[in-house]
Amino acid sequence: MRFEIRVEQQSASTLLYLSGTLNMQTSPKLIQTLKPLLSASTHHIVVDMQHIEKIDSAGIATLIEGLRWGQHSTHQFTLQSLPSEAESLLKMYKLHHVFEVKHG
Repeated sequence: MRFEIRVEQQSASTLLYLSGTLNMQTSPKLIQTLKPLLSASTHHIVVDMQHIEKIDSAGIATLIEGLRWGQHSTHQFTLQSLPSEAESLLKMYKLHHVFEVKHG
């Protein structure tokens, strides 16, 4: 199962480019990447999901955890370029209004 994260700094923002499958087996890798970013001086974390091929409820739960950490540490946490499967899951769980989502 393939899951990759590429991290890119842009001034006060950190972009995480995710690709592959985000599920129970791969979510710990995202958590390990997010934790130090949320304690750093980064003010805005953008999670680009354009290349996510598959996501399940554990993947959504990990994104919720990132959002919660961001709120507790005053970081802005944004999702970008959601695949249709992720959008559907957010709507199904009534979370589509909880996240800031950028398209494109």
